[in-house]
Amino acid sequence: MASMRIDLGGAATSGSRQVDVTRLIDNSTRKSLPITVAVICFLAIVFDGLDSALFGTVLPVLMKDMKMGPAEAGILASIGHIGAVGGAVLFGVAADSIGRKRMLLIGITVFTVFTAACGLSQGFIDFAIYRFIAGIGLAGIVPIAVALVFEYTPGKRKAVVSSASYMGIGVGVLLSALLSIAFLSTAGWRAILIGTFFCIVLVPVAFLW
Repeated sequence: MASMRIDLGGAATSGSRQVDVTRLIDNSTRKSLPITVAVICFLAIVFDGLDSALFGTVLPVLMKDMKMGPAEAGILASIGHIGAVGGAVLFGVAADSIGRKRMLLIGITVFTVFTAACGLSQGFIDFAIYRFIAGIGLAGIVPIAVALVFEYTPGKRKAVVSSASYMGIGVGVLLSALLSIAFLSTAGWRAILIGTFFCIVLVPVAFLW
């Protein structure tokens, strides 16, 4: 398994030295750290899958409630993906500058706040704006979370654990279907979207590592 190395000195610095990140994590006394990181990142990916699928499950009721036509519904369905395109570029650049963990927490915060805000929207325009911003936040979660799992998982388990973390997307999609079956007809689409705000609990939990 290849090791990750970080050069702590610049090109013009004679005292340049490298740190083997993989060996540093493998020899860490905090043996629970890889598990903590893997669980937090897996849950972040679950919430990503949940949010991505949830809009489709509430869309028919949303169209009826807000008296939207197919054209408006199509815009709402695609505008989150448009935001995700810009978010992917933004998060990719920013992650190298301020760190993956910070960007993961920013992404979780952005998508939870603005997905919940969609549940408070009063019309097409503000819903579209909130959905667009939520898409920006969602864009960086999966690649950053998987990269963090790979980075913190020791030794030969890196590939297996980081690949398994992708299963969170499927879990999130399944969870969105179950939530819709259980609450859409009784609580309504607004309550379901507002309820996604509970995902914000991952932000303080992430400070465990």
